[in-house]
Amino acid sequence: MINFKVDFNGRCNEGKPYYDVQSYSFDFKPRSSYEAMARINYLELGFNSYNGRILHAIGLCAYHSWVKTEKNPPAYKRGSLIAEAKIKRELKVYDIESEDWPVQFNPVTGWICIGTPYENNEFEAVEFATDTIAIIKNKNLKAVWIKPRNLIHEFLANDIKI
Repeated sequence: MINFKVDFNGRCNEGKPYYDVQSYSFDFKPRSSYEAMARINYLELGFNSYNGRILHAIGLCAYHSWVKTEKNPPAYKRGSLIAEAKIKRELKVYDIESEDWPVQFNPVTGWICIGTPYENNEFEAVEFATDTIAIIKNKNLKAVWIKPRNLIHEFLANDIKI
């Protein structure tokens, strides 16, 4: 089991998330090295085992399964997202949930939500990496919002429609 803590006094990891339509995956530049990851579907939240700070969200997320939405992320603050797990030498991958999370895409704003967008205010929303927001409720990750700046251009250039 892995829990998450929000630190609004912590540092947001600076960089740029982007989406590669050829490999159906998210990446983050510059990508920091990490020793462990929390995984949702095939999306990896990489973190350092010494302090648990989540650095970025990368990994496979095929756009074929995305559902169009008009939703956007809730109000958020910049800060750090900390993974609270007892790191075991032999275990470096922590699956957050065994079931697949839904993926929603707003084609107007370019925001993508992996998980469940929340309608109420009973959560914490933190931008832990540039244009990457985590929704935490009771120390549980409920959603990750990512806005790759190249996404709309990539979809138009490759004639992709959601």
